[in-house]
Amino acid sequence: MQGGSLLQIAKKLNGCGAEYMPGVTGWNKARLKRIVEDVRYLGDETYPPIIDTDTFDKAQKVKAERNTQKAVDRGAVIFQMTALVVCGECGHSMRRMHDSRTSFGEKWVCQDCGTTIKIVDEKLLAAVTECLNMAIADTRLIDVPLKHKEPSAYLRRLENEIGRLLDSSEMEKETLKNKIFECASLRYSEMDTTESVTEMLKAAFEKSGPLSQYNQELTERTVSSISLVCLMKFMPCW
Repeated sequence: MQGGSLLQIAKKLNGCGAEYMPGVTGWNKARLKRIVEDVRYLGDETYPPIIDTDTFDKAQKVKAERNTQKAVDRGAVIFQMTALVVCGECGHSMRRMHDSRTSFGEKWVCQDCGTTIKIVDEKLLAAVTECLNMAIADTRLIDVPLKHKEPSAYLRRLENEIGRLLDSSEMEKETLKNKIFECASLRYSEMDTTESVTEMLKAAFEKSGPLSQYNQELTERTVSSISLVCLMKFMPCW
């Protein structure tokens, strides 16, 4: 009522050791929000009133005025995007934040280094669409050079054991079978999938025509993460 935020109030209560319940402190925004919204404090058959209706109504009005998410449409396309948005500086995930009190509205904040990028939802989705259209127009853009990968020491040792078993005059067939299965499984797990993934992406893009708007299905099939720093380089006018 005096202008303090829930976070500021929680810090003050924790600083003076006020208890949330007997023997429990740990005040936070969620606990304070529940208290502010709890009509039982007006009194009922079980609880005596500890706050008057006028004060309660004023608190609800202040809370509503400070709600920066009241204009958020949770059914909007941006909330359907499953690709992880990552920080171009440190590689950690970024969180979308919306504040209806500002003229800009949306921004993405890195959960690790704090890097902040302001970009409205429409422009972000349009930039993703533009990048997809570039790949659709020329699938050579997604070619990735193959890297030679040496097998692990354990895999080489396993292959040597199989070789010795095959050369042995007293070969244990069950042991040999198990080691061959293990070797095949290990080879598969260590296999470089770059080529197969690239071909899969090319096929998806080649089947798709130019996009006139954001395509959720194609994005889900071809995009695992989005770097906003890289994305905005494609749209320098932003």
